[in-house]
Amino acid sequence: MKSFTHVSASQVSTFLSCERQWWWNKVFGLPTKQKPSAALGEAVHVSIETYLGGGDEGALHAVARPALSTLRRLRAVADLEV
Repeated sequence: MKSFTHVSASQVSTFLSCERQWWWNKVFGLPTKQKPSAALGEAVHVSIETYLGGGDEGALHAVARPALSTLRRLRAVADLEV
């Protein structure tokens, strides 16, 4: 059994919507399935972070491509600060 030291607003929300889900996740420590929107957001963030860290433009997620001109400027500024 997993111990926890705090209660967050999202935990309260989960508990109120589905006590069983909260119990399995927060008490027994079983992971919850990631929602498709969260998976997409994570993939976009990872691709942007990789690009800003020196990665190739081709590796950018399609959702991030419209922001490419801004990302190029951010990358140039980061290169100047190093």
